[in-house]
Amino acid sequence: MQNKPVAKIPAQLYMGGLDLRVKEADLYNLLKRFGDISNIRLCRDNTSSYAFIAFKDPEVSTQVQRELNGFEFRNKHIHVSKAIQQQWETVANIFVKNIPDSVTPKEFGELFSKFGSIISCKLCHDTEGKSLSYGFVQYESSEYAETAIKNMNGKYWKGNELIVQIFVPLGLRINATANSNLYVRGFPSHYIEDDLRNAFAPYGKVLSVAIMLDNGRAYGFVCFSTAEEARAACEGKNNTQDHDFVWYVMPHMSKIHRKKVLREQYLMQVDEWKKKNLYIKNLDKSIDENRLYDICKEYGPIKSLKICKMENIKYDSDGNCKKEAVSKEIAYVHFENEHHASIAMNELQKKLIEGKKLYVAKWKPRDAMKKIIGQFKTQKNMKFPIMPNRGFMPTRAVPIFPIMGKSNIMPYQQHMPRARVPRTINPPIPPPPPMHIPIVNEQKKPLVFRVDNIDQYSIRDLGENLYPIVLKLTNPQVVGKITGMLLEMDKIEVINLINDESILRARVGEAVEVLKKAWAQNKDALAVLSSLG
Repeated sequence: MQNKPVAKIPAQLYMGGLDLRVKEADLYNLLKRFGDISNIRLCRDNTSSYAFIAFKDPEVSTQVQRELNGFEFRNKHIHVSKAIQQQWETVANIFVKNIPDSVTPKEFGELFSKFGSIISCKLCHDTEGKSLSYGFVQYESSEYAETAIKNMNGKYWKGNELIVQIFVPLGLRINATANSNLYVRGFPSHYIEDDLRNAFAPYGKVLSVAIMLDNGRAYGFVCFSTAEEARAACEGKNNTQDHDFVWYVMPHMSKIHRKKVLREQYLMQVDEWKKKNLYIKNLDKSIDENRLYDICKEYGPIKSLKICKMENIKYDSDGNCKKEAVSKEIAYVHFENEHHASIAMNELQKKLIEGKKLYVAKWKPRDAMKKIIGQFKTQKNMKFPIMPNRGFMPTRAVPIFPIMGKSNIMPYQQHMPRARVPRTINPPIPPPPPMHIPIVNEQKKPLVFRVDNIDQYSIRDLGENLYPIVLKLTNPQVVGKITGMLLEMDKIEVINLINDESILRARVGEAVEVLKKAWAQNKDALAVLSSLG
């Protein structure tokens, strides 16, 4: 079958397998000795680097391909071929196996170039540069490929018998022995091949057996003459007791096929978990698995449950270390069916267990949770600090800095618990020119917030009342930044700040010190803080 002609760029080459650190100047220095270069285009991503090189003389590209294909450049074997705009038919692509380790890419290309014009020729190597003893040759037409197979398949080259055949894409390959080959494990490690052969001989003609050891664990392969015999052996031997062990016998699968099957099984299991598995949070530490089982069993049959625990280390008076498992107040309960799981979720949310209200939801896989958390963080980062209400709105816009992470200000010990500490501090934003300070209505008294009614106040309510007080203690350039830092605290702490200006003044001073350390390398930003002491 004749290949369809492929549109190509006559004097352009593709160069793949480049080191990620290679630059265009390095390629120019490598190629300039061959002739005039009209263009070099280097492409790279996180894992690969390749380039397209165009020469003014079309004959030069042929010479470069012949001499540099497989050449070791920067400790990596590069692949050089003609640049094409679409894939060639696989019927002109041949696969060569059992190539001697001493063969170089140049020798490999020269051996097969005598059968026709080659588009691409590649001798495969591992990550350490060692030959993998196989390669690929892409000809311009199927006639050249057929000639190469006829002349080279079965021929000896440097002591090795070559296997040359048409390349078959992975998705089209059919393993003739896949249905007659079995994977076996469970037998003792002292078994030899004859023992394994005798164990499966009653089911048919055994063509070959192989035993392997992995850290003392034995497994093997048994190949029958027909698929029917292998199927009978699998059905008759799998999960059967033999002396003091149990046979595990399954049809042999390639690594790719096995990964696909395991992936499908896992996704099916995940789909079941999402429907029947509950995630419970805020459990009391005194509740163990038996108590949790008694709480949940009234809603339906339970398949399994688990309370997550962590290791807690304590030291006695003598300095001896004692380890104990402590509940993380998180549990998973897997019900027999989805209906019972839904009932349990609805009912448990209404209950108080040991005086604590539970958080109960359907289980979600880790990837889904990461995605949800990522979306939440993105939305949170897009939010701005709370703006003051109309009574405190400036006549011109007051510059507001984005809310940073939780501050590491030390709390004022008289009235408040310890504030939370951030892990990082965002880099400072250069301050804009001073703006007009808003005129505050002095006659309007601020709201008095009550701690016993904390649930009725929103963050916006607190922010609108905190902003003008902070403004009196700072300046328009940093008021938004500091207000945002303070609003990261608990509501009760923010209410204490609003109701007691002396506490607020101390906290604002600590916030200013935090900003000075964070903006130590920014003179313009420090100038804004200089007036604050």
